[in-house]
Order: sequence, then C-alpha cells, then structure tokens
Amino acid sequence: MSKKFSIILATFLTIIVGIWIWSFAMPKNYVILGGSTSVNPFMQLYTKEYEAHNHKDFIYNSTGSQAGVSGVEKHMYGAGFISKDATASATLSPGNSFFDFGDVQHYETGHGTEFKETIQNAKTGNSVSANQSFIAFEFAIDAIIIVYSPPTWFLDEGLDKKLDFLLNKNDPNSTDLGKIYANSLTWEDLAKSLGGTQRSSKTSFNTFTREDGSGTRSAFSDLTKIKNMETANVVNSNGAMLDNVKKSPGSIGFVSYAFIDQVDGNSNVRIAGINGIRLGNLADGTQGIGMVLDETTGTFIVNANNTSNEEYIKSNVYSFQRPFITIFSLKNKQISLIVDFFAELIGIGEQEEWVKETFIEEGLVPKFEIKSFADTTRNSGG
Repeated sequence: MSKKFSIILATFLTIIVGIWIWSFAMPKNYVILGGSTSVNPFMQLYTKEYEAHNHKDFIYNSTGSQAGVSGVEKHMYGAGFISKDATASATLSPGNSFFDFGDVQHYETGHGTEFKETIQNAKTGNSVSANQSFIAFEFAIDAIIIVYSPPTWFLDEGLDKKLDFLLNKNDPNSTDLGKIYANSLTWEDLAKSLGGTQRSSKTSFNTFTREDGSGTRSAFSDLTKIKNMETANVVNSNGAMLDNVKKSPGSIGFVSYAFIDQVDGNSNVRIAGINGIRLGNLADGTQGIGMVLDETTGTFIVNANNTSNEEYIKSNVYSFQRPFITIFSLKNKQISLIVDFFAELIGIGEQEEWVKETFIEEGLVPKFEIKSFADTTRNSGG
C-alpha cells in the first residue's frame, strides 16, 4: 500500500469517525413515537401538520399497542400509544409504575399551558425513579356508530325508532349483531324481535366491513368481539362505507362518529342504538343530542337533560367507544419536545384550526386527561 493511499485512507476514516462523534454528541432534533395501529392514521396526519407549523419532526411507527408501551420502557420511543384503557396492574411491565398525581388531571380545550405546568411541576417537584415516572395521557375517544339501510316496510312500521343492539363480549355470536354478521338472522327475524308484523319473506342482510388494518374495523371488532366477517363486503374508508350502505337496501355497516352528520334523512340510512343509547342525528331530527331507549314504549327519545352526543361519548354513557392514550416518561431526555407536542394538541389559549380539522378528519372526539391510579406500585409477580 502506497504512502499516499495510506494518508488518504486515514484522512477518510478520520472524517467518518468525526462525523459519527459529532452526530452522537449533537442533540436529536426529532422524536420517535410508536404503538397502536389504530392511532396510526391520526398520528401520521398530526405529526405531518405539526412539523409544517412548528418545524419539529416527530416520526410515528405503527407497531401495535404493546410494542408502543415496551418501546417507551426501553427508551426506544419518546411516547408510546395504546388504543385501550391503561391500568396500573396490566399496562406496564413488572417493576414499572405510573407517576401518582393523586387525582385525574383534566384539561379543557385551549388549556395546553396548564398541561405543561402539570408536567413541569411533576418533573421538578418530585424525586422519583425512572421506573416510577410513567404518565398515561388520554387525548381522544374513538366512537363508532352502526349504520343501516332497512327495507321500506321496516321504516313504515317505525321499527327504526326501536332498533337497539345489545352487546355481549363473552358470547358475541348470541347477539343480534353477531348473528347478522354470521348470516344467521334476517330482517324479518329482527323485525319480529322488535314487535313488528310477522312476515313469511326472508330478506338477508347485506353486511359491510372495513379493510384489514383499518382502525375503525379494529375498534368494531374489539368492542363487539365479532372477528369473523368473511362474507361481509370490504370497503376502504368511512365515506365508502356510508355510500355503499346508502346504495344497498337491506345493508348494515359501521363508521366513525365524525360521519354522523352525513346520516341526514335524504336516504333510508339510519343509526342503531347500542345498549339502550343512541346518538342523535339529522335523520331522526335530533342532531347532536343523545337519545335513550324508553322502557315503556320501547322507542328512542331525547334524553331529559338534552345532553349532547359528545358529552355522552366523553362520559362513556355511549359505550361503543375506546380511548386513545399515550404513555411517556418524565425522565425522557426529550420530555420538553414531547410535552410541547401534546400541549399543541390541547391548544395554547385556543386550539388551532388545523388541530381541530385533524380530529374531525379522523373521526375522533377530543378528551384530554392524565390518568390517575389508586395503586401505581407493581411488584415483580404482577
């Protein structure tokens, strides 16, 4: 090897090592997030808009809820995301626990500064170990509505005002909804159970579902435990679901809550109740107001307090929903960036229009609260 070549090689290696050391020493200007595949569509949109407005890069890896939690625990993710309730006994790994705030910390839209102050006080005012520093922050609710387009005679008899699906997660195949997706219940069977006229005809349901990987499909399956939908027609968006239900008499499907205003009475499409509660809509003249099943008449009526749909969802009165929760650690080196990221979601002074549109586009109801757990300590056998 010539002396000249050796000098060139040594210089090249020196430059490479220098770049590596510089890269390692420089603070990261991006944050890696990861977790629930259901949260993925929202976070892909939010991170893109957040970078455009704040020039800070957040990257979301759709790896699943459990991977999101373990990613935070192993310091791979700045924040992990789950699409189910967080619990003191099951969410974190043995030996780790949630920071004890004492009470649930709730934030109204526009109060992102209060959220930042809460985290800052927890970070500086307490000497907790890394394994006791985890925080569970709920930021949205994914609510689902059942939409259907019944035969004309079903509407003529007013049975749409009575339709209520009772869920049974332990035995989903025994429920009317489970039987519908198993093709073992007809419209006439359903009508008879609602007190309708007995008919000799047999009208099958035309069932619709979403594509594999859809957050809405995942929510529907998790909430009903209906997993086998092999005979259902597959569509690839909430909009396509609603369009197909409109165009297909005798059909049934499900969409995110954001699409409720498109059930406007200009077609036969109606919304079903779930466990005695129905969300108000234009088709029945109760837009935005929650409804309850009257035990005397067996029909849905507006609730006595005129409570809104969103309050029904936020308070879990309408139970066909699940939370979107992020988990992060007070000890994370990028905690300031992470807190700013979520404070923007809540809003500083007021929620930015682009943030509002992100919630609307993905069909989510905003809800901002840091969870509190009565017993946050876990032992190694937990």
